[in-house]
Amino acid sequence: MVIGQKKIFLGARIVWGLALLLLLVVLSGGPGVHLGLWTPLEGFMLSLKGGFIGGMLLVVLCFIVIIMVVINKKTSGIGKATLALLIGLLLAAPVGYLRMSGGGGVPPIHDITTDMINPPVFITLLGERGDDANSLLYEGAELAAQQKTAYPEVVPLMVSEKSQEAFSRALKVAGTMGWKIVGVDARAMRFEATAYSL
Repeated sequence: MVIGQKKIFLGARIVWGLALLLLLVVLSGGPGVHLGLWTPLEGFMLSLKGGFIGGMLLVVLCFIVIIMVVINKKTSGIGKATLALLIGLLLAAPVGYLRMSGGGGVPPIHDITTDMINPPVFITLLGERGDDANSLLYEGAELAAQQKTAYPEVVPLMVSEKSQEAFSRALKVAGTMGWKIVGVDARAMRFEATAYSL
């Protein structure tokens, strides 16, 4: 018989701390890009791999801790360990789902265009990205076929305005949306812009 409050098992404290640390690591991927700590691809991989690999390891550790607490009836900590286990599952689940569903039903492509015959070419932004960034060149017929199947709604927007008016409006809309606009060429009616998500 145990009298008084049970002591929390050290392992339960450790997995709870690891869960909070892992959550912080996974959530830091995007903000770290905005702070210039790493590239967008590095931030994405940090969140992706941290969530899946870290989450799965955390789940295994939590199961071990829960079993040890159950065996050692003089200690407590099942609540903390169970909550840490749920955090691990929550972090690993999105990547696990994508792996099991074959990418969530869409191909693993990073480039989409409204003009698959003569896709626009980046000029100004070509030298702005790191060595490990995805290519800015549209990869031709195979990519176009994947895009048509996965994103059939992405088509050119036809407007009744004159070309110069449509260009000016598009440039204004991009600025209103907070895009970082570079490479404006009014004569060729083209501009390049970068938009960052959270």
